[in-house]
Amino acid sequence: MKKRLLPLLFLFGAVAVTSCVRTEDIDLLKQPIHVQGEIDPNLGVPIAEGQMTFSDVFSLLSSTYSGLVDPDSNTITIYYEATKHDSIMAGNLITMPAMTKGTLVSVDTTIGYSVNINLFDDVSMQDIVDGNIDINHFFVNLNVGLVGRCGTNVSQGMKDTINSFVTAVFDSLVVTYEDHNGVVHTKSDVDMTPSVVRLDTIVDHYKSFSIKADMADIVNSMPRRVSAAIRFRFDIDESIFNLSFSNITYFNQLMDSIKLTKLIYDADLKVEFPFDIHIGYLPYSFTLDLGEGGLSSLNLDSMAAALGDADVDVELKESDLNFRFVNGIPMNINIATWMLDENKIPVGAPLIADTTIAASGTIDVGDNTAEADPANPTTTLVTMKLNKEMLDRLKQTRYMRFDMALHTNTGHVKIKKTDYLNVKALVKLHPSLNIDIPVTDDGLL
Repeated sequence: MKKRLLPLLFLFGAVAVTSCVRTEDIDLLKQPIHVQGEIDPNLGVPIAEGQMTFSDVFSLLSSTYSGLVDPDSNTITIYYEATKHDSIMAGNLITMPAMTKGTLVSVDTTIGYSVNINLFDDVSMQDIVDGNIDINHFFVNLNVGLVGRCGTNVSQGMKDTINSFVTAVFDSLVVTYEDHNGVVHTKSDVDMTPSVVRLDTIVDHYKSFSIKADMADIVNSMPRRVSAAIRFRFDIDESIFNLSFSNITYFNQLMDSIKLTKLIYDADLKVEFPFDIHIGYLPYSFTLDLGEGGLSSLNLDSMAAALGDADVDVELKESDLNFRFVNGIPMNINIATWMLDENKIPVGAPLIADTTIAASGTIDVGDNTAEADPANPTTTLVTMKLNKEMLDRLKQTRYMRFDMALHTNTGHVKIKKTDYLNVKALVKLHPSLNIDIPVTDDGLL
């Protein structure tokens, strides 16, 4: 209805002034008449959205990562585990010199196992040094289960006697590890918890225990292999001499007399390290797939057509490309953003060259360590002017790549499974529409 009203208004105005117009005005009215003007609508168009969690960074450290993430830990905790099942003949656990009362001594032996660690396979030690990366804890857990077996035809009374006088003792954990450069190191006198384990009643009764040691200095060498061995020996209560064993000359004869023949054990070695970490610099990239066709559908011609006239000429005027980053990770993030075509080749220069995304708000959890406050993420808005050239580049874009460098403030931070970085890209268009709508084809006169 408005389009019909415009010609009538102009025709009325022309007729009203024909009596007083000049010759050149009459000539003007003989020409085609157009209504000209400018409209400035504001349009916001979301073009990409994605989210990165810190667990995605594992692929940076190793493309063949085979470790596990502890499902029971809120802090992201990586662990590797291996189990060994073996037995020890009791006759191999004795001393051979003649014994005297009160000096029953067994031979020391060890129980342990090794695990290979491939998390750091794709990282060089120079990267670790340059990045000033420090992990706060590296726990070595050794779990041992043990049961003693007697020979055939041994009475329950004899088994009870053995259980009364024989104790298995474990102490002196030794950890050996191969560092990132292949050099093997041995750490003795490890401070393990508990420091000594004593197992009583071991015949026909499966007994188990766990020990734990924190060896953070190992993980900061980015090890490829870790081994743990704990010393094992028998303690025999000297009151056993009150029993009427005959012809006991050696400790092995004592063992033969009480008929303890074999020890069967399981050793489970688990190394784990929670991402309680300090990072000076850790590079990482992730890519958003914008879907089939990418941003080719972002077409201003269709916008003009939607306004109802093919002759509307649209030019961009003070239009913006906006990136909104919501950071729920307790790390600062330096970021650069690239547009990529369908072959993942950059389309021109980076959209964002070097911008810092502030770390989330944090909660102090003690030990000079903080964690993200889930109620206090930070929001950073990065805005750039959008011209026709950049719009054409956007229309060639299938992917967006975000190159990041993560770094903490002072101290350590715990990285939780729920920590995230959310990215949203929007085009805010402020086009200038130069309207040229024909009113008449031949003029009014």
